[in-house]
Amino acid sequence: MKYSPPRILLVFVFSIVFCSEDEKYNLVNENPVVGEIFKYKFSEEISFTIPDIGYIQYAWTFTTIMEYLGKEGDFYKIKAMISEVENKNYVNGMEILDPYRDAMEDKPCYLFIPIHNNDEIFGNDEVDHIEPVNPEHNYLLDAFGGAYMNVTPLHFKYPFSRFAVNVSVGDSWFSAYDSARIYMNIGSPQSFVSGKSTWTLKKVKTKRGRKIAYVDLIEELNLEARILAVFLNEKRLIVGAGTGKMESSTKWDMTNNSIYSSRMSTRVKGDFEMDGNIFSSTFYLRQIIKKAD
Repeated sequence: MKYSPPRILLVFVFSIVFCSEDEKYNLVNENPVVGEIFKYKFSEEISFTIPDIGYIQYAWTFTTIMEYLGKEGDFYKIKAMISEVENKNYVNGMEILDPYRDAMEDKPCYLFIPIHNNDEIFGNDEVDHIEPVNPEHNYLLDAFGGAYMNVTPLHFKYPFSRFAVNVSVGDSWFSAYDSARIYMNIGSPQSFVSGKSTWTLKKVKTKRGRKIAYVDLIEELNLEARILAVFLNEKRLIVGAGTGKMESSTKWDMTNNSIYSSRMSTRVKGDFEMDGNIFSSTFYLRQIIKKAD
């Protein structure tokens, strides 16, 4: 049986400005449509400095297409594929290749998301496991995990937690989670993150015939990280723990139940170990998502 790390919940909802006649909104995707296709452009970056090695940056841009295929057993099933990959990876000013990211391009996989809402925060709607469409691509499983189960994982039904229902402009809602599985970058082993989150519905506007909700997130993080880095064609494992903060602003298309655009930045500072040497460092993570036409 596959182990899923526990999550601990602490939720409280309040309204900064209360009015009984305020319009209420549900920022959830309760009824996904079979055959629905979403296309997004991503830009992601992780950067940090290691003593005696220098500044390290792993960055890439890509387009992903996701198609909801329906239910299979106890899971929702989504077909996903990455294309138009561009890498910008540097170690101390020297460009390095990323074979995992290049190899993923145009190779589809299936994402499996639990149907049963047995998670108190997100309804257990993160990706549980991944299968390549072509079994010959099993060697890319960790790479697929890094793309779809990273520090900002895909939430299929509840992008702002399952408590983003009946909220008005100005409302904030809080939650806390524990030991969520993530991959820090492509090819890395699993890491774990815990956090306390505050979402706020800033405003709702109509844009090009679509009703768009503007949602901000501030999250305090505790990270247990395992990062696979490559220096001069040699793989090295960085292990450690740190604390930090994530901030994001998302425009949610309520008309089509999808992300219109999103910007996220994360800063985590801690102590890490590589090859028996302990050092302090700050990790910076950035992500931009835009809906593609």
